Amino acid sequence: MARPTFLELQTRYLDLIGDSGGTIDAFEKRNINAAIHDILNRYNWSWALRTTTITLASGVADLPDDFNPVWGLLDARIDEDSIFTIVPIPSRDLYASDNYVAWITYDATTDKYKFNSNTQSGTVTIFYYTAYADGGASANDLSADGDQTIIPDAEAVSTLAASKHWIGAERDNELKGIYQQDAERLITAMYIRDLNQGAFVTESAISIQLTQTNDSDWSEGDV
Repeated sequence: MARPTFLELQTRYLDLIGDSGGTIDAFEKRNINAAIHDILNRYNWSWALRTTTITLASGVADLPDDFNPVWGLLDARIDEDSIFTIVPIPSRDLYASDNYVAWITYDATTDKYKFNSNTQSGTVTIFYYTAYADGGASANDLSADGDQTIIPDAEAVSTLAASKHWIGAERDNELKGIYQQDAERLITAMYIRDLNQGAFVTESAISIQLTQTNDSDWSEGDV
């Protein structure tokens, strides 16, 4: 199944706001892109997960431009024996210099998120969640009609975008609320499908959970 195109999202958006066959304007296009970003920031979707390599220089490397700081890094490692623990900045001094520890910072000068580590050099394979509407291509937002979004449910995007159309006291706030409710239902259903059928399913059987009697029994990956 092909990913939804910007044109498809625009057409459905116009249907929902009662302007079928009309011409979409810049405000309405921004609503669609805003809806996509809202959905990407709502959950750590399996289909929004990306992988790449970064190279440490004096313990620092730039994270990808489409790195989503809302969800951070899922995994970072040089090899199977050199797996990084991602820690809050204040905790970085609690670890020995030879521990594989990393923390994330933001450089306002370069507008880049940085991967910082006690480890001074090496090629690190990272798994991260994209923040880009088009799924990590060259541009952040959808602009051309043929641009595709990675979000698989076009109806969820269009309905959430339509809820953003109805703003201000002069608008139909009741209809806005209906669209918001419909969008929440669609997004929740999409998330449940992703948990059950997504590319990355963790072990979370009830039988496993019942054997975990305290916090020390939990391991990374359990939900």
